[in-house]
Amino acid sequence: MRLAGLGHIMRNGLYRYIVVFALVGGFFHGVSRAATRTWTGSGNWSSPGNWSGGQVPGTSDDVVFDGASSTANATVDPAFGGIIASLTITNGYTGTNTQNRDLAVTGSVGIVCGTWRFTAGTPASLSVSNDLFLSNCTVYCQYASISGNGTGRTFVVGGNMTVGTDAVFNAVGLGFPAG
Repeated sequence: MRLAGLGHIMRNGLYRYIVVFALVGGFFHGVSRAATRTWTGSGNWSSPGNWSGGQVPGTSDDVVFDGASSTANATVDPAFGGIIASLTITNGYTGTNTQNRDLAVTGSVGIVCGTWRFTAGTPASLSVSNDLFLSNCTVYCQYASISGNGTGRTFVVGGNMTVGTDAVFNAVGLGFPAG
C-alpha cells in the first residue's frame, strides 16, 4: 500500500477542503457567543465600560444587575441595540433602570429589586417573550400606552406576569383606578 504524497493530495483537490475548513473555523472562532453581561458602571446601556467584559450586551446575552458589581442607575438609551436574551435584577440592586427606547427580551425577565421606569415623553416599549416576574421592586409605567399605537409605552408579555411580594406595578392613567 502506497501513501499519497502531498502532490497527489493537492492534485485531487483535498487541499481545497482543508483551506475552506481552516477559513470557516477561523471565522466562527471570532463570532461572539452568548454571555452573561453584568452591570458594573453607571449611565447608558450602550457604553461598553458599564458592563463586565467591557462589551455591550447583544441579542443572545443575558443581562444581570446583581447589586454586588454596581448599584448605580442605568439608562436603556437610544444608542443601545434594543434586544437581549434575558434580564435579571437580583436582590441588592437598588438603582433605577430608565427606559428611553424599545427593549425586546427574547427570554424571561426577573426583577427582584430596584426600580424600572419609562421616561416621560419618550415612546418606548418593553416586550418580554416569556415570563415577567416582579418582586420587591417598583415598575413605573404611568406614561405607558396600552393601545400599542407607537406613541406611548407598551408592556407586552408573552408568558405569565407575576407581581410578587412587596412589588408595585404602577399603571395609573392607563384606565386603571389609582389605589
